[in-house]
Amino acid sequence: MNVTEQYLEALVEEPFVPGKQGYMTPGKADLIKPKLAIVMAQLKATMSHFAIAEAWKDLGIDYKSSYLVVTSMLNTISNIYDHPPPIPFYELVKNQHEALSKLAIYLRAFDEELADVYDRDSKV
Repeated sequence: MNVTEQYLEALVEEPFVPGKQGYMTPGKADLIKPKLAIVMAQLKATMSHFAIAEAWKDLGIDYKSSYLVVTSMLNTISNIYDHPPPIPFYELVKNQHEALSKLAIYLRAFDEELADVYDRDSKV
C-alpha cells in the first residue's frame, strides 16, 4: 500500500511534459518502480507460502470468510501485477492502490489489531 502511494504521489509531483524527459535523469516515479516490483515479488512469495493455506484449517467458521476475502484480494493483486491488463502502468498501480486501501475493512473483520498495524504501516 505504502509503495503504491509513493508511486502515485511521485506522479503528481512530477507530471509528464512531452519533450522534457528526453535524456534527463529518471523521474521520482521511475525510481520507485523497482521498489514496487520488489514489494510485489515479496507479496507473491508470501502468498505462496504453505502457512497461508495451513492457517485456514485452524480458523473458526466466523473467521474463514474474512480470511478468504483477504487472501483472495492479495493473491489477485499479486497476479494482476505479474500479468497486467493492457492499461498504462500508472493505472495499474492506481487500481491496486484502491484495492489495497479497502483491504483494512476486511482485515478489521478478521483481526482488529492486524488492521491497526496495516493502517499504521500503510502510512510509513
